[in-house]
Amino acid sequence: MDATRRVIDQLLERGATPVFFSTDLVFDGVAGRYREDSSPDPVVTYGKQKLAIERYLQSTGENFLIIRLAKVFSGDLSYGGLLTEWSNSLQAGGRILCAEDQICSFIEIRDVITALIKLMKNDASGLFHLGGPNALSRLELFEIFKGFLPQSKGLQGQISRCVINDVPGLLERRPIDISLDSSKLYEAVGFVPRSMREVCGEAATMLASR
Repeated sequence: MDATRRVIDQLLERGATPVFFSTDLVFDGVAGRYREDSSPDPVVTYGKQKLAIERYLQSTGENFLIIRLAKVFSGDLSYGGLLTEWSNSLQAGGRILCAEDQICSFIEIRDVITALIKLMKNDASGLFHLGGPNALSRLELFEIFKGFLPQSKGLQGQISRCVINDVPGLLERRPIDISLDSSKLYEAVGFVPRSMREVCGEAATMLASR
């Protein structure tokens, strides 16, 4: 974190506005639908580190842009990531482990880029949440995606439901409802990210064309 603080100092010395990507994991996951004025209380190390940098930026008294990101994924199946893994597992007859309890405001990477460009063109500063319009569990996202997939692709994979803190390999317990209210950003730039039905539908169309 010291290196990040030094970079911030150097940017401010040059009159630049630092842009910092934070995370929905600055929240404890109890209430959900967190707004920018909700009190952060991270329970995982990553969230604590991000919050420390947020507070450092806020302490400078200078302009800054902090964007708290929800769970980001790609709807482009040639890129890799969550949807690509699911489609590959379904076609290969693999087992897909999906948490049904953790709630996120999933957002597609291209919508993140669009929102960021709009914020910067508007010379926006301060703190913004950036998530999609839907608050969903990973299992709910999977069911939306699977519903669009062409049956001709021979989907043989099996879904296994679980709770997030039973997922093997986690070193820390994860917060449950980390959904974000991103209406402040939507209103500031006049842009609402695509719904998960739109993103999954586009991804399924891409798979069908292969």
